[in-house]
Amino acid sequence: ISLAYKDSDPKRAQEILLELMQAMVKLSSDINTGRLKAIIGKINERIPQARSELQAAEKRLEQYDRRERPAILAAENG
Repeated sequence: ISLAYKDSDPKRAQEILLELMQAMVKLSSDINTGRLKAIIGKINERIPQARSELQAAEKRLEQYDRRERPAILAAENG
């Protein structure tokens, strides 16, 4: 990005451009922060369902392990 500003006082022109750039950086930061907060909010909304799905999968794995362990051990031991 290139900015130019003319003023009869070069120092004032520089200060104005600096203020403008700082305002642009802050605006960009605020926009990014807002987007990140929205993403984090969506993730946090999904956590309970994901936790529930994980617990259900763990339970199914435990049931499978209890049911199939003897056959697996027998196959491993020949």
